Amino acid sequence: MHPTLGILARFQAFFYASAFSQADGVPPPAPARVTQTVGWLLSEYVMKTIFEKILTILKLFTPQRGFLIFLAGLFTLVAPHLYLWSFVALPSISIPLMILGVFSLLIQKIFLVLTILYALSAFILNKPTKIKMVSACFSAVLITGFFFSIGARLDFRSGDPAFLFGAKTRLFEAGGAEKVKTEALTFLAQQLDEDGYATSELRGGALKRMGVWSIKVDKEYQSVAVFIRAGNFMYDFDEWGYLFTDDKIPNIDFLKIDGYGLVITYWKLTDGIYFFNRKW
Repeated sequence: MHPTLGILARFQAFFYASAFSQADGVPPPAPARVTQTVGWLLSEYVMKTIFEKILTILKLFTPQRGFLIFLAGLFTLVAPHLYLWSFVALPSISIPLMILGVFSLLIQKIFLVLTILYALSAFILNKPTKIKMVSACFSAVLITGFFFSIGARLDFRSGDPAFLFGAKTRLFEAGGAEKVKTEALTFLAQQLDEDGYATSELRGGALKRMGVWSIKVDKEYQSVAVFIRAGNFMYDFDEWGYLFTDDKIPNIDFLKIDGYGLVITYWKLTDGIYFFNRKW
């Protein structure tokens, strides 16, 4: 090495050390090109890590899991309607369905997102065409059902078809609408108390199987109202029942009680048979 060059190199090192000392131990900034390179490498590493995590998650969505997610999402869409049906037809299971119905919107969103992720995994991972088509159909069904369910008014007094179907189901379980009606109208000839309620106890038959706990009779309009136990603890102040009559137009007024502002709503199930709600 040339002597002069060696001296210059030592002096250069000395000046660099002095500059470092005067800057309170803070090294001078690196050249711009080095900073940009390090930043680019770091961002590329982060993006690669995120992409690998996404691929790992998408690989979890196998066809079997995707199908189960779709079924669970479909159940969350129909659960509120099942609750309205079970409220009358099968009260023993209405409470669990009611709890699910309270959180149905949130649960529907979760399964909707999972189903869409399943569809994305089929296309991103380039799975067979059949799986792509099935996953796309699953997503379309849940998306359509989700937006329809948002506008649905799941209320008893709105006359939801599932609710009225529950009322018909209870008649069927007791032996059929005509059999129940025939047995109910026999109370037109029985002894009543001063308020028009039947005094004889049920000893069997269709009305007993229906869970009837009280019967009110209107002999003038040839009508019999039977009260049933339904639903859950949230509606303890509501009374539900069936009105049987041979008249074409039912007389609902005899269900009212003097001195109480009762709200009575009724729905026609078939000729001469109505389902009603008496709200205190």
